[in-house]
Amino acid sequence: MDRRTEQEYKQALDSLRYSSEGKERIMKNLMERQEQRPEKRKSIRPLRTVLIAAAVCAALVMTAGAAVVSVRQTKTVYVDSREELWRLEYESDYDEGERTERRGYVYDGREYRSAAVDTDDWFNVYGEETPDEEIIGTEADGWTKMRTYSFESNWGSNMKSCYVQKRYLADRLSGFDSLWMSTPWDTAWVEEHYTAVPNSMISCTSVEQTNFMGTVTTFCAAGEFQGENGALFQISVNKMMAPNNDTIYWLTEGYDYTELYQTKDGVEVTVLMATSASGKPRCWAEFDAGYYSFDLDGVYLELDELHDILDSLNLSVLLENPPEP
Repeated sequence: MDRRTEQEYKQALDSLRYSSEGKERIMKNLMERQEQRPEKRKSIRPLRTVLIAAAVCAALVMTAGAAVVSVRQTKTVYVDSREELWRLEYESDYDEGERTERRGYVYDGREYRSAAVDTDDWFNVYGEETPDEEIIGTEADGWTKMRTYSFESNWGSNMKSCYVQKRYLADRLSGFDSLWMSTPWDTAWVEEHYTAVPNSMISCTSVEQTNFMGTVTTFCAAGEFQGENGALFQISVNKMMAPNNDTIYWLTEGYDYTELYQTKDGVEVTVLMATSASGKPRCWAEFDAGYYSFDLDGVYLELDELHDILDSLNLSVLLENPPEP
C-alpha cells in the first residue's frame, strides 16, 4: 500500500471514534488484504476507492454481493495458525453469497490507552476544519455540546461525495440516546456501577451524499468508564454505511484466552484476553450484525465482570432480527 493511500485510510478512520489500538488493527487488516491476498480472490473488490470507503465503515470489505443486506449476526471462527486463516477464508470465497473477513492481527503487548486523551482533537477534527456551527446542549438534549462540519471528498473523476457530520459531547453515555436511529442500547447499569471518565463521551452522526453509493447515514457513540482496582474500559457502537460480513476468521495468536460468550439476551460476543508488555491484563469484546458493530476495550477487568457488562447493555437491539424472548 502506498503512503498516500495509507494516509487516506487513516483520515477516513478519524471520522468515527475508535481506540488507537482499534485503528491500528483496522489498518493492519486493510494493508494485509492489499499486499498479501491470493491472486484468485474474487469476493474483495480491488478498487482503491472502495477500500477507502470501507475504512470509514470500520474496515468492512465491499463485495460483489454487498447489495444483499445480511440480517443475521456475523459468525466468528477462531483460528490457531495464519496458514489455516488463509485457507478458510480463501475457500469461503467460493460459497455463493458468502462475505468473509480475515482478522490476522497479532496482539503485540500494547498498553491500554484512555479514550479521553483523544477527545479534544477528535471534536476539533485535529484543527483541520472550521465548524459550520456550535450549539450548547440543554438538559432535555442530553448532550452538552455539538459541532457541525461539512466535508467534500473526491476519490476520482467519477467518485465524489459530500457529507455533513455532527459531533457531540456529553457527560453521560445515555445522553446520546435521542440521537439513535433505532432503539438505543441500555447503559443504565454501567452508569450506575462505574464512574464515567471525564471528557470521554462522544457521538457522531453523518449524512453523506455520493454519486456511487447514493445517500448513506452513519452513527457512532462511545464512552469510557472506571471501576475498582484500576479497571478501565471503553465501549462503542457504530452504525456503518455497508453491512458487515457473514463470517470473521480470527487469529488467536498472542492472546491468553478466547471465547464466544452468549449474553442473556442472546447475542454471541467475541471475547479475547491477553497480557500487556508491562504485565497488565487486557480484554476486548465485540460483535457485528447487519450494519451495526459493538466494541469493548479494557484493562484490569475480570472475566465475570466483563460478562456482567455485556449482559447489561441489551445488545440484542443492535440485531436487525432480535432473538425471540
